[in-house]
Amino acid sequence: MFEKASGTYYTPERTVQFMCDYIAKYMITPESILEPSAGDGRFISALQRRNYGESFTAVEYDSGKIEELKKRTDSRLTCVIHEDFLQAIKNFKNVYDLVIGNPPYINIKSMDKSFLKEARALCNYYALSTSLIKNSWVAFILGSMKILSKDGCIFFVLPMEFLQVKYAQELRKFLENNFDTIHILTFKEKMFPEIEQNTCLVYLANKDRKSPYICYKQYENLSSRDTVYESQIRRNKPLEKWTNAVLSDADIDLLKSLTERYKPVSEFASSRPGIVTGANRIFILNRSEVDKLRCGRFVKPIISKAAMVRKSIKIDYDLVHRLSDAGEKLFFLDLNGISENDMPWELIQYLKKSGSIRRNNIEIRNSYKCSRRNPWYAVPITRSGAAVFFKRYDSIPRISIKPEEIFTTDIAYNLFFKEEINPASFVFSFYNSLTLALCEYSGRYYAGGVLELIPGEFKQLSIPYSYIRSEDVQELEGMFQNASSIENILNFVDKRTLGDNISQDDILQLRAIREKLISRRKL
Repeated sequence: MFEKASGTYYTPERTVQFMCDYIAKYMITPESILEPSAGDGRFISALQRRNYGESFTAVEYDSGKIEELKKRTDSRLTCVIHEDFLQAIKNFKNVYDLVIGNPPYINIKSMDKSFLKEARALCNYYALSTSLIKNSWVAFILGSMKILSKDGCIFFVLPMEFLQVKYAQELRKFLENNFDTIHILTFKEKMFPEIEQNTCLVYLANKDRKSPYICYKQYENLSSRDTVYESQIRRNKPLEKWTNAVLSDADIDLLKSLTERYKPVSEFASSRPGIVTGANRIFILNRSEVDKLRCGRFVKPIISKAAMVRKSIKIDYDLVHRLSDAGEKLFFLDLNGISENDMPWELIQYLKKSGSIRRNNIEIRNSYKCSRRNPWYAVPITRSGAAVFFKRYDSIPRISIKPEEIFTTDIAYNLFFKEEINPASFVFSFYNSLTLALCEYSGRYYAGGVLELIPGEFKQLSIPYSYIRSEDVQELEGMFQNASSIENILNFVDKRTLGDNISQDDILQLRAIREKLISRRKL
C-alpha cells in the first residue's frame, strides 16, 4: 500500500524477513534498535518475534498509525514516539546500534516546510550542501547517522536512483568517508511490483576499518539467501556511482588505464542539445498534417526519436523520405519571423486551437517555454551539427552522421567537429569495445533499464579515433541495416580502431564489463 501524502510504501513482509535475516547474519546482536517512520512497526515486531535486540524505539508522525503500531509491538520493550523523525532526534539522549526501515520518499516540492528546514540544518551540521535535499530519504539517512552508536549500523530500503544520481554524489562520498562496510543488495525480482520505483537495500556499518569496501550483491528474489552474483570494490574508492560496484577492482583499473590512452569526445568536437519545442505534438507534424495545413514552406526535417534511426549510422534525405512515407512525425514547424499575414488560414486556425490546449491545467501558449517566446509559437532554432548522439538508449548507443539541414530535438546532442576531424570516421570509431563499456560505466539508468548520458558524461568518453576509409564506414552502415550482432560490429570496429594497442584479453574483458553493466540495469 502506498500513501502519496506521506510518501510511504508499506514494506512487503518478505522484504522485512530478508532484512532481519541479513542483520542476524552480519551483525552482532544490537542492544538498541530504532525504526524511523515506523508505520505499523513491522520491522520492530519482526525483530521482537526473533528475540533480537533489547530495547526498541519506533518513531511515527502519522497519528492514524500509532494504535496499530502499539498493537504490533511489545509495549514492555518499545518506546513509541508520535513525532516527525527530524524533530524527534533533536531530543534523543540515547544512541542506537541499529537503525532499520523504509524511509518515506517525498520529493522536495511536496515536503513540509518545517521538515525541509530541519533537513537543511542536518546538511549544515555535516558541512554538506543543502542542495542534497531533493528527497526526504536523504534527510532520514543523515538524521539516522546523528543518533548512531560508534559501531552502529543503518539498514534501509532506498530507491535505486540513490546509487547513481548526480545530486546524491556528495552524499555517497560522505557515507564512504563515514562507513567502512557498505553492502548494496539488489534483486532480479522487483521489491515493489505494483510501482515503477526500483529499489534496493543499503547496509552501512563499521567493521573493517583497515580495508574499507563496497560490496554489491544480487539475489534472485527476496526468498533467496544465496547470491547469484557478488563483487567488491576496495581500491577504487570513493566510487562515483555505486551502481558500478557490480564491477571488480580489476575491471575499474582496466577502464581507468585505457581511458588515459585516448582523447575524450570534448577534444574532437563541441556539443549542444537539439531544438526544444516545448510541445512536440504541436510543432512536429507528419506529411498529411503538413498538406492539410498547407504549411510546407514553413517546415524543416527533424528527428525526434532515436528509434527512427535504429538501423543506421547515417541520417539522410532517403531516410527522411522513408519515414515520411511511413507516416512518421518529422516536419518541424519553423515560424520564426513569419507574420500571420503570410500564413494560410488553416495554419492560423491550427495555432489558435493548439495554443488553447490545456496541459497540467495550463494552456500551451502560457506554458513555461512557450510563454517566453514572442509569439509563443516561434520556437528558437539551435544550430545543427554534422553528427548527433542520442542521449538515451536501450541496448546500444546511437550516434549518426547527417547533413546540417536535418535537425533533431533535444533527445540528441549535436556535434560540431574540429576542422581536422572527419565526422564519418568519428562515428565509426565510436562503436568500439572501450567506448561502449565507458558509456555504460559513465551513464545513469531509469526504471525500465534505459540508460542516459548527460552532457558532461558524454564529453568525457574516450574515443580511439582514427581516419576510416569510406568503404569501411559503408560496410558498418550495412551491418546496422542488416541487424548484425553487436559482437560482429565490435569485432569489425575494434580491428580498425583499437588494433594492436590493446591486447585481445583486454578487449574480451571490456566486453565482459559492458555485459555486467547492462545486466545491472536490466533487472
